Amino acid sequence: YKILSLFGYSGFAEVNRHDLNKGKTLSFTDAKILETKAWKLLGKDDFNEVVLITRKVQSNFDKKTFPILWKAHIIALIAREDYIEAEKSIESFLAKFSGSSLQETGELLSAYLKSFTGDFAGALKLIRNISQQAISNFSTDETALSLLVLGRCDLFYKEHVQAHIDLNKAFSFAKLPMLKAESLLELIELDFNMKSIAAVKKWHARISQINGGTKTEVLKQVIDSIAAKSSEDDQKALDLAKSACNTKLRVSRACAWYGHLMCLNGNKSGAEDLLEKMTPNSAAAERLMTEVTSV
Repeated sequence: YKILSLFGYSGFAEVNRHDLNKGKTLSFTDAKILETKAWKLLGKDDFNEVVLITRKVQSNFDKKTFPILWKAHIIALIAREDYIEAEKSIESFLAKFSGSSLQETGELLSAYLKSFTGDFAGALKLIRNISQQAISNFSTDETALSLLVLGRCDLFYKEHVQAHIDLNKAFSFAKLPMLKAESLLELIELDFNMKSIAAVKKWHARISQINGGTKTEVLKQVIDSIAAKSSEDDQKALDLAKSACNTKLRVSRACAWYGHLMCLNGNKSGAEDLLEKMTPNSAAAERLMTEVTSV
């Protein structure tokens, strides 16, 4: 209950631990400890462990008992680019919490997923339908998520000024390193495309504010590559982008940037090969496909 209150879910009913533990191999207390551990692991980009912990807890308790853990699980699935599984988990979350204060949290997570799969119209509709009451109860990372999604929608609809505002706020609110890196990456690439070298340098200087695990480090390499390209150090930009793309993790965003640089160098066939490393039907894959097939 205290953990729920901390994340702004004080209206969620306190459960009866004795009833929950009947026939369970995992105690309620141990499950709560695992829930807290999962959020710490999320901050270290240990997404696989978050998924394993969630499966263990949910095999012993009703999914509805630990909504904070469930939310961490969905974010971890999205971070691993397991978009189909993430969508199923979100649908189940929304069904479980329909009509409760957590429904709009599920809609926020759905919008976040849609910002990766390229359904920006759907993401924007979900975000705009979230009530002010729900927004006021959001945690800082949930606020950052909503602003990051809005920023991506702004970019898609070419509302560059508003994108700057929303993404800057997302970067400021985000506590999870990965979310902070995602926001900074969008910002620096926006100013790179706007040919604002001074702004690129300003955003690049903020990379020192981000610590995290492997996924975050990959995103930081892409940020470094964009900064190098802005400074006309093409070889460094290529080397950093290649390193970011050649990780064991699937990071389609990194491959999209590396593919873009390859296209600029006239190597469209090499860029096309990168599509095999990317999540099919993702916004990043569609972006690179469009660039590869353009005349």
